[in-house]
Amino acid sequence: MIDNSNMPGDRPLDEEERRYEMTAEARDDATIFQALGSIYLRETLPEDDIPHDELATLRNAWVPVKTVSHLVERLRLGGLAVVAGAPGMGKRSAAIRALIEYSDERAASGGKSLRLRQLTPDWESPQANMLPMDANRGYLLDVSAEIARWANPLETALAVVAHAARLRGKGSCLVLVSSDSGWPRSTGAAVTPYVSASERPDARKVAIVHLERIYKRVDRAAWLRLEHDEAPAGSCAHLLTDGTAPADAAYLASLLKDASDDKDGIQAAIDAFQQWDQHLSDIFGGHGDERVDDRALLIAAAFIGEAPALRIQSVARDLAGAPVSSTVRQILAGAELKSRFEAIGATLNGQRASLAGKPGLDKATVERVWTQRPDLHSHLLQWIATITAPKAEAEGHLQHIGQTLVRLAAAHQDVRLLALVQDWVEAEGAASDRRPLVASILNEAAQDPTLGPAVREQLLKWAQSQSGDLATTVALVCQKSFGEHYPRRALIRLQWILRRPEEDEAVRAAEEAIRLMAARPALLVKDAWPLITRWAIQDGWLSGRRAFLAIVDSRPSYSRLKELLAVAEVKPDVKGALLDAWRVTLADETVAETARAVLTAWAYDIAAGTLPESTLDLLHQIIQHHLTTSPVSALLYDTIGIDPEPHPGGLAHVRRLLWEHVRTPVTQPAPAET
Repeated sequence: MIDNSNMPGDRPLDEEERRYEMTAEARDDATIFQALGSIYLRETLPEDDIPHDELATLRNAWVPVKTVSHLVERLRLGGLAVVAGAPGMGKRSAAIRALIEYSDERAASGGKSLRLRQLTPDWESPQANMLPMDANRGYLLDVSAEIARWANPLETALAVVAHAARLRGKGSCLVLVSSDSGWPRSTGAAVTPYVSASERPDARKVAIVHLERIYKRVDRAAWLRLEHDEAPAGSCAHLLTDGTAPADAAYLASLLKDASDDKDGIQAAIDAFQQWDQHLSDIFGGHGDERVDDRALLIAAAFIGEAPALRIQSVARDLAGAPVSSTVRQILAGAELKSRFEAIGATLNGQRASLAGKPGLDKATVERVWTQRPDLHSHLLQWIATITAPKAEAEGHLQHIGQTLVRLAAAHQDVRLLALVQDWVEAEGAASDRRPLVASILNEAAQDPTLGPAVREQLLKWAQSQSGDLATTVALVCQKSFGEHYPRRALIRLQWILRRPEEDEAVRAAEEAIRLMAARPALLVKDAWPLITRWAIQDGWLSGRRAFLAIVDSRPSYSRLKELLAVAEVKPDVKGALLDAWRVTLADETVAETARAVLTAWAYDIAAGTLPESTLDLLHQIIQHHLTTSPVSALLYDTIGIDPEPHPGGLAHVRRLLWEHVRTPVTQPAPAET
């Protein structure tokens, strides 16, 4: 449905804008499918509602800073505000709060309030024409992790400013979150919307207001108050300083709300917030080798996670290069297992040990070792590679080790740490297939706000590699939430995999990823269908034909083919694209076997009534000019798997009807423009 209210009021649309203009809001699957084919779909970034809990927190527990008022002023003037600053300045919170205040201001003056939406930067390079243009929306886009990689930041910034002017004409606006130096400020209109986040919310006020208004623990707020009117400072007041980030203050409030009132409970919360500084200083401080074994044991427990105590002790010895005690005297001279683990803060439960009783101790240990012992980096990485090798002692703990490496890589912006994960994929002789596990790790890493850009770039390289294991792993990542939240980037990576000359495991995994994406109507209509039919018809790529067959495969239980065919019945351009894609696909012997299976599945489904009988005419139009191709010949002539009697419910009946169509040809419509 075309929404004429989206027309900019100050000028007519140019040809490019008219091609793309449409309303993208869909209230259910039927509405989404109705949008398919009505006009050329405008490619826009994925968007979601800003989480309700986050909105509620920032509405009820906001600590004012001048940054917000400046952002609101920019939104009033031009529909765009850019907030930039160093990490930990509360930029996202300030951006959302500005959208809330601007929306409330509009509503109070008799206008429409805004629906607040967050955008995912799902583009290989920034393009302002991929920003949405719906009416009465307040958009949030965080590019702080990627803006330093923009090839032409000034050109892009000016295009975003121009786009914001059109947004303003629709009653919408955009707040963009940038890094400290990413947004260009030196030339022209790009200067106008810039706001520097130089003032961070008071951390103490943030924590107190969270306790009072969000968690309803007014009594706990006293723990954070400074000394005043002869009242002593709270037991946790020393934890917050002028340099504390707002997010850390909110985290402290979440710890205190659950802490018990006794001294031990408060101390546990303090230790967790301080990342166990004193505990780690006791173990890692000082010189000499008197605590080397304890240090190695703590590092092993932090990297491996919960595991048999003897296994942790063994890999800790590997790290420290300590010999195994071989005599009774040596064994009896050492400390007991329980006391050794308790000394590092671990809990021994039966034969298993864990740091779970000290929340955050594992993360704090890894971070401290990595930052304070840089000369240990190469030794640590070699140790991890050794203990995670096939049939090595920590092979069963790849999930925890991988997540630890991802956190470390994100904290230090060092994607080289993930080279170990690549080794896991390509290792021979592993006890089980490691690729699904690595895919789950990389799925989260690829969507990380800081590490994501580097991981997504690495996935693109893997997709282009000759390694079947690496390509399969990328396809498995695209089957997960990465494919839903970053559909265009997923499709580009799948397109490279689908170019592989042989239909190997990587290709089959990529086809499954395409099917799963097509099962989500919004992704099928907005991303998969337009791009894949272009690959197949205009570009003539093997990847396009393979992807097309994956979309129109009716065999998966989650297939949306029925809905797609229903739209094709009433939308000539969808039907034309469907026929054109089949035409080029049936002419390609490379995909003949898959095409045969898909066509046969269509015929079976028509016979079974799971596809409408009107599909029979469409099937005839598909095959009538391709009678000599292998897939069509198989459908019309093969007897394997065909019902022995031509009863109305069987495939033989459908075959007979197809032959009647062949004897009485119908006129095939002209190929549709795509």
